[in-house]
Amino acid sequence: MNRILTSQHDTNLVYASFDNHKMADFNPYILKSTDVGKTWTSLKGTLSTNGPILAIAEDHMNNNLLFVGTEFGVYFTIEGGRKWIQLKAGLPTIAVREIAIQKRENDLVLVTYGRGFYILDDYSPLRSIFPVRDAMMYIQATPLGSSNKATHGESFYTASNPPFGATLTYYLREVLETKKEIRQEAEKEAEKKNHTIKYPTWDELKAEDEKETPTILITITDDSEHVIRKLNGTNLKGINRITRKLRYPQKSIVFLLQLQILNPLISLYQMEKR
Repeated sequence: MNRILTSQHDTNLVYASFDNHKMADFNPYILKSTDVGKTWTSLKGTLSTNGPILAIAEDHMNNNLLFVGTEFGVYFTIEGGRKWIQLKAGLPTIAVREIAIQKRENDLVLVTYGRGFYILDDYSPLRSIFPVRDAMMYIQATPLGSSNKATHGESFYTASNPPFGATLTYYLREVLETKKEIRQEAEKEAEKKNHTIKYPTWDELKAEDEKETPTILITITDDSEHVIRKLNGTNLKGINRITRKLRYPQKSIVFLLQLQILNPLISLYQMEKR
């Protein structure tokens, strides 16, 4: 047995995980009991058949949101174990041995084997995919010294704070691909099946080059539906995040551009008037 976890929501609910890799069995074994261990049901669901369960964590707000650390990363479910989704977001393919939840900030802390630990800031969007949380506006403190460690020296560990502003979370089931990428994937599939690969014509190659790259554009409006900001998001499969710094576009730049356009027109007008 690797882990046993009692629920925070139900005194009769308990989770347990088992590791049988020493018998050449790498299946994930995670079980749930709703009667204090008298009977058990499997929560394997859609978990990969290759990767023993090394750690379990239960969300303190939603008992259907579970996290498991496996030999090859971390997975989560919002359906009580029926369907599992791998949580990457910058996490390498590594064994996740321990999982802890910082309840006040809703941070997910992962301890890995050989690569230190990772923190996912504010995982609360996973609870209902995706709620809106109020953004905090404050004045950021000026770092003390160039290393931001003051007098503690380099042995004093610090990590970067979450980005300042309103963080927007969105999910992409698939990456938005260019025409060229779609063609190349079709060629790879044809090669796997030993089918004849159709070579594109010059016109088709030209159309690929002229086609704009797909872009995720996030538009932010105020209560009156006026556009106040447009941001370019990341085009990555899975969960993406972008932070708006709670500022309007700099009017000084727009004003300078207007001056650069108006100055020649004013000069031309004065010359014609003379």
